[in-house]
Amino acid sequence: MLTVENTTVWLNKFADQIEQHQSYLSELDTPVVQAVQAGELTQDVIDDAVASTEPMVAKKGRASYLGERSVGHLDPGAVSSGYLFTTLLDTEGIL
Repeated sequence: MLTVENTTVWLNKFADQIEQHQSYLSELDTPVVQAVQAGELTQDVIDDAVASTEPMVAKKGRASYLGERSVGHLDPGAVSSGYLFTTLLDTEGIL
């Protein structure tokens, strides 16, 4: 049953979760996101963002098992996101 106490407990837990994820949310401030927000997204911005992942060491996902050997390979998530943004860019009126 929904009570004031239950609601307060739920809201407090929700607020705690938001606080814990603030650092993750700040990481979403990428060049592509900035370009979209400014209305200046171009294919060059997308390509540069994808290419910028090549020198990175994978820390998450399957590629993380490779450690230093992941350097020199594009991040698969960045590549697929690049495809998404390119498609949105090609579809007039979306971005």
